[in-house]
Amino acid sequence: MDLSSLTKKDLSRLPKNLLSVLQDKDLSMSQKMMAFNMFIPNLPAPPEHDKAYDEFLEIGRTIKRLMKGGKIRLDGLDRDFKLKITEL
Repeated sequence: MDLSSLTKKDLSRLPKNLLSVLQDKDLSMSQKMMAFNMFIPNLPAPPEHDKAYDEFLEIGRTIKRLMKGGKIRLDGLDRDFKLKITEL
């Protein structure tokens, strides 16, 4: 089902289970948005998301290159979920 051209006035095209999730008062807005994005995965991302994605991808490639080169080691995550990195 292609919902990319969906307007606010045309909610009848939404699947019933998605509509019930969006109307659930027990869910936060972020949970509702996650459900919506799962049903419509091909929505274009805002430019700032694309930029952040590219930056994080480059950071990941750099970490991988340094690990393969034996310059760093990943020792897991700290209690704030930040990477623990050891220089070798």
